[in-house]
Amino acid sequence: MNIEGLGTVRHIFDGKVHWMQHPLEGLVTYPTSDLANENTFQKLAVKAIAPWLRFSGIEKVGGKDALVLSREIRGGGVDKLFFDVATGLLVRRNGVYYEDYREVDGVKLPFTTREESTYGFVVFRMNEIKHNVPIDQNRFQEVSDCFTAPGKGK
Repeated sequence: MNIEGLGTVRHIFDGKVHWMQHPLEGLVTYPTSDLANENTFQKLAVKAIAPWLRFSGIEKVGGKDALVLSREIRGGGVDKLFFDVATGLLVRRNGVYYEDYREVDGVKLPFTTREESTYGFVVFRMNEIKHNVPIDQNRFQEVSDCFTAPGKGK
């Protein structure tokens, strides 16, 4: 992901190695065990986690009714998913809002994601989403930057 004024953020998982390269944080590696923790909840199919979800009522999201499903997570927190009553689409997960759904290869996907942060909202707008595109293996390699090769950042 290229962020104007900041640089490129690369989040990589090739099935074995999980890491992120960030222009402000450098190379951050994650233990493989992190793939099974609460942070990967959004990557799982709702059907697979359905036994742990509980109906928590109906709330408004963007002025529309949304069904709220929640589950307790380690450390005493609660993970909440909000589904639009009219469409069934996920419109919010905790502080992340999913908007501008469009159909891509028969699947509706959000082209805009707004995430609450300590700095306000961070908004991601996709211009294009493609499935099953071949990926050049070089994309899985770390790119030199000021953290890994001072003076040689790209």
